[in-house]
Amino acid sequence: MDLLKEIKDKKFPKDESILEIREASRAVLFDENSLIPLLFVSNFTEKELNQGFKIVWLSLDEAISKIKNDKPENYEGSFIQKRDIAFLRKAQQITLNRNTKGAFKWIVGLLQKNNIPFQLSGGFAARLYGSGRPLYDIDIEVQDQYFDTLFPLVKDKIIYGPERYKDNTFDLLLMTLKYGGQKIDISGCETDKLYNSETKQWEPCGTKIDDVVEKEVYGIKVPVIKWQDLVVYKRKIRRQVDLEDVEAIIKKHF
Repeated sequence: MDLLKEIKDKKFPKDESILEIREASRAVLFDENSLIPLLFVSNFTEKELNQGFKIVWLSLDEAISKIKNDKPENYEGSFIQKRDIAFLRKAQQITLNRNTKGAFKWIVGLLQKNNIPFQLSGGFAARLYGSGRPLYDIDIEVQDQYFDTLFPLVKDKIIYGPERYKDNTFDLLLMTLKYGGQKIDISGCETDKLYNSETKQWEPCGTKIDDVVEKEVYGIKVPVIKWQDLVVYKRKIRRQVDLEDVEAIIKKHF
């Protein structure tokens, strides 16, 4: 069994009598298609049964979200929350990394073979520049005109689009693919807009697909957005994940 994370608690109460401790085991089981988090308990106590305790089967994202939004009322609950989030995030990182390499080589191979200019951006680029948060998708930007060329090559992998997509942060042409369980977001970079959280206005993303740096990823040289440009646009949209990325990138480069 691999150790996912060792957690050392420096604030263990001196009075251990306030804690109710019982034995339990936790396992994260992988199969060839997905990851299933399980909590094994030999049996629930009578008190827990009366409180409605039961085993709930959730996806990793749902499990992490549910635990994060919990409001522990005591020390023990707070520690369990931190511990279980750490376990699940590490398991999430492992399963995502398993599928990312194959998906990356597949889409980059298609783009290069068909001479479609592109750049890596978003969370994937942030990880190349020092961010340590889990990777959810591979972000790739291409010029809008190449969507027609790309569509027949990837149509059996499309789970969204291609169409105009708008949320509270972005307004752009988008196509989302899934390859081996890994999501790939391909966005247009000619008419894309972002919502600037500081000015409270929509503005062009200002993507510079012809002004990039070359990096080797999984043995392939690919164009990547400059870290300075990545920081600029992440500071504008200012979601929590973006602020985390900016902090990590700045720390590594200064």
